[in-house]
Amino acid sequence: MKSLIIITALLSCSSIAFAQQKKPNKTKTPPPKIKPAPKVIPPPPISKVPDMYKEQCYIYNSEKTKDALINQTKTYVEYGWSGENARMIIERKEYDPVKEKEAQEKGYSLVWNETAQYINGKYKIDKNILTIIPDKSDQFQSQKFKLIYKGKTKEVDYLQDDENNKYTIGECPLPVISM
Repeated sequence: MKSLIIITALLSCSSIAFAQQKKPNKTKTPPPKIKPAPKVIPPPPISKVPDMYKEQCYIYNSEKTKDALINQTKTYVEYGWSGENARMIIERKEYDPVKEKEAQEKGYSLVWNETAQYINGKYKIDKNILTIIPDKSDQFQSQKFKLIYKGKTKEVDYLQDDENNKYTIGECPLPVISM
């Protein structure tokens, strides 16, 4: 009988202790109201900036024959790429065209004397005259170029220096950095 009481007591305690309790119903909050999307304002139209101050490069090639050698000089004038900065690049090459042709026919190439000189400075444009003022004014002289425009537009066609040499639009070389 003792065992019956103990079993009954255990059953009554176990049903109370381990029974699952029912959770109260929670009320769900309603979803937030959807606001209409704001009106999208289109961006303002893009207007083209005048090309007066874009980077411009002009090239003049000259060749002079002395004895059997040809002296080739390329002069680059570059301005408008950063504020008032300007640069002149003078490349000189001296070669013999006969020996150059013979070397190409035999399948090898000759190395000739080539030099490049970079002259940095500032520029200003006044009354259709481009003036390049070198940073080292004690070593180099200021250069003046006449701006020749295409028709009645504000687009420069070519430059003309004091000796009436024609500088046409071209691609300037990048400076070489040696370590």
